[in-house]
Amino acid sequence: MRPMWMEFPTVKEIISIDDQYLIGSDLLIKPITSPGQTSTEVAFPQSSYWYDVDTMERVAHSPTTDVLNLSVEAPLDKIPVYQRGGSIISRKVRLRRSVPLMFVDPYTLYIALDANQSANGILYNDDENSFSYEIGEYTLSSFSADLAESKLLKNNVSTGNPEWNNDETRGMVERIVILGLERTPSKITVEGQDLVHTYDPQQMLLVIKKPNVSVMHQWEISFDF
Repeated sequence: MRPMWMEFPTVKEIISIDDQYLIGSDLLIKPITSPGQTSTEVAFPQSSYWYDVDTMERVAHSPTTDVLNLSVEAPLDKIPVYQRGGSIISRKVRLRRSVPLMFVDPYTLYIALDANQSANGILYNDDENSFSYEIGEYTLSSFSADLAESKLLKNNVSTGNPEWNNDETRGMVERIVILGLERTPSKITVEGQDLVHTYDPQQMLLVIKKPNVSVMHQWEISFDF
């Protein structure tokens, strides 16, 4: 959890903000703290795009100002949360009664593109139960997307013990969601196989279903436009 000024130290307008914050560097949260409140004002630093994590829509952007203050709806069932453009966040979205039950659940990758149609993110994995990471039993996944120049989405994986990383069923990706994609892809492939996808040009939202890749292994997905 970070105050806004920690991530944006040169933006004077947000130094005094104490009612919204960041989780890591890529999730902006504005909690609702007053009874009966159904809307709130959020200060969005304009050095980045921001996307509503519920609607997947890109927030209005004004490059001529440092901060854009917008009133957003916040009904009882919604906490305003926004993903920063240029980030890739891995989530397990199946509802479980406890964290241990999620261990083998697949991932959904949420890729929020920046103004250059690119994004990056990392994900750490180990057995979640022991100190075996000290002997190299872990993986560190580095995701990168460049859909303007190279037209590739890649995962590079490093590990301290390659023999530990041989389970082909762990860390599977069941869905890839790309936010802010400004062009319609004609074809998406991984290892020569076409991937099923849907694209909403109005929302600029691409969903790739069952890409059959794992966050714990290296892969490369290519896009044709």
